Amino acid sequence: MEVLINGTNITEFRAQLKEWMDKAQEGPVRVNRPNGKAVVLLDAETYEKMALDLAELRGVVKGLRAVVEGRTMKYSSEDVKKVSDGAEARFKARHSKKAAV
Repeated sequence: MEVLINGTNITEFRAQLKEWMDKAQEGPVRVNRPNGKAVVLLDAETYEKMALDLAELRGVVKGLRAVVEGRTMKYSSEDVKKVSDGAEARFKARHSKKAAV
């Protein structure tokens, strides 16, 4: 998957903040700083999806480690869905509180 990123420097970013924020709604914006470091501006929906995907992948890795180490138990698909839905609800609640601050 190729991700096209709009780029700018910090001076142009500050001068045209609204325009760059609008562009971030279309895709990631990379802001290059004079010290060689950069930041990426994303729309909130993309960030939240990435964070959920990362949490899910971490859970998959943790589960695979448990299988390899023989630490497994039987669960029904309903049990798994309840746990997954609960984790997603807690994540969204926690992040919506941060966004409101």
